[in-house]
Amino acid sequence: MRKKSMSGSAKSKVKPKDSSKTFDPVKRPGAATAKAKAEGLSVQEWAQKHKGDKGLTGEQARFIVNSKGWNRGKKK
Repeated sequence: MRKKSMSGSAKSKVKPKDSSKTFDPVKRPGAATAKAKAEGLSVQEWAQKHKGDKGLTGEQARFIVNSKGWNRGKKK
C-alpha cells in the first residue's frame, strides 16, 4: 500500500517555535510569479512593492524578499 503524502513539499517544511506543528512557507508555488507577471513587473520588483501589504499577498512578498538572501555568501 502507498502512503498518503502530506500537502506541500517535504523540502520546504520549516519547524516553527512550537514544534508540534510544521509550517510550509510556500503554500501556492508560482502564485507570486503570476501576480508579478500580471502587473508587468519582475518578481523582486513586485515583492518590494507589496511587502507592506496585509494578508496572503504581503506574506508572499515578504517571503520572497527574505528568501533572496538565503544563499548569499555560500560558495558553490
